[in-house]
Amino acid sequence: MSTEISTRRPSHRLRRAMVLAAAALLASSAVTACGSKTGGSGESSGTGPSSTPSTGATTGSTAGNGNTTPGQSSSPGSGTAGTPSTPSAPTTSGGGPRQVRTGVYFLHGEKVSPAPRTVATPTTAAGALRALLAGPNRYERSHGRTTAIPSGTKLNSVVVGRHIATVDLSGRYDDGGGSLSMQARLAQVVFTATRFPSIQKVQFELDGKPVTAFGGEGIVLDEPVGRADFEDLSPLVLVESPMIGDTIRTPVRVWGTANTFEATLRLKITDAAGRTVANPYVTATSGTGTRGTFDVTIPYKATRSGAGLLTAYWESPEDGRAVIEDTVPLTVMNGVVKAPPPRSRRRNPSSPTAVRATAITARRASGAMVRSSAGSRGVCWNGERSSTQADRGDVDHGLGAGGQGLVVAGEAAMQSPLVPAGHCRSSPAPPRR
Repeated sequence: MSTEISTRRPSHRLRRAMVLAAAALLASSAVTACGSKTGGSGESSGTGPSSTPSTGATTGSTAGNGNTTPGQSSSPGSGTAGTPSTPSAPTTSGGGPRQVRTGVYFLHGEKVSPAPRTVATPTTAAGALRALLAGPNRYERSHGRTTAIPSGTKLNSVVVGRHIATVDLSGRYDDGGGSLSMQARLAQVVFTATRFPSIQKVQFELDGKPVTAFGGEGIVLDEPVGRADFEDLSPLVLVESPMIGDTIRTPVRVWGTANTFEATLRLKITDAAGRTVANPYVTATSGTGTRGTFDVTIPYKATRSGAGLLTAYWESPEDGRAVIEDTVPLTVMNGVVKAPPPRSRRRNPSSPTAVRATAITARRASGAMVRSSAGSRGVCWNGERSSTQADRGDVDHGLGAGGQGLVVAGEAAMQSPLVPAGHCRSSPAPPRR
């Protein structure tokens, strides 16, 4: 089917109709643009790029309402050591919005600790903050996770630009609490937002007004704040993955940040029988006053599948006692993570290649040799092999009548042209000594 393009000028009436239609379209666009920014959506358009999480980290899924239950999967995967955290790759179900697995930060004792949540794109930062404001679920509360954010706090909007997220919360956010509570609720928002690599710092607003001093204690917020501003509220070993309630299999990837003596820490895995199945020493990229990162893959052999525990601790240089920084309840499985099956090299038994391979095996068993003409070197190729694909030899080799058969593989085959299946090429043989 061909498309014809007319070169005739449109009539006067047609041009007038086109002008009127264009004017109507421009007016409609102007009205749409004026109403594009909505505080309730969580992220405003036109003021900066929205946060875009990178791939990697712990795989798994959570319930659509953002709450998680034990049993989420955690297995080795790709990720970037050195980034504070990395949400997993987006997934799509039924053609709807893509789902991204991330983490929100509650309190375990007086320190931040991540819990898994699933949010929909493209408003991932807003979705994560709304999940944070909803608070920990029953399972998380039963394992000591709490929040310092007042109940009823609402998210008005999130605007991301130049790696800074401007988070506008309702006035309920600064109600009540002492200095520690105020610091903790700020840290929860900052850690949750900066889990996305596109966000490095957070600027706070309350009901649309910039915050320069927060709470009755007057915490100074005259400029954006990041994770380093809340070092006192971060455990010396912060496990970013796996998170509370995840299911792990051996080997398990564990990564996070640490600020321990000489950058040394330990990660102990306990199975459902209460047995320690792994307890390796781990070295972070830095320590002793400077927070570094760690990313390790730990093999283990559980005696029984079920509720287990990951304990992050370091050993005191004074007396060697274990200083526990955090505990992460997990479901520890005794199975092995199944790697993707390798590409099968099995051929169709009736294919020419398989028939030739059978014949070669038979010749090898009977002492027969690869055929070659008298006084020449016989060189054979697999019919499926080309000059760029020959990386292994499939052809038997031996001496023919006055000649020699060779296996074609590696660099020698890559320099040779393609020869049809079942054919050999003869070339002069070198003189015998």
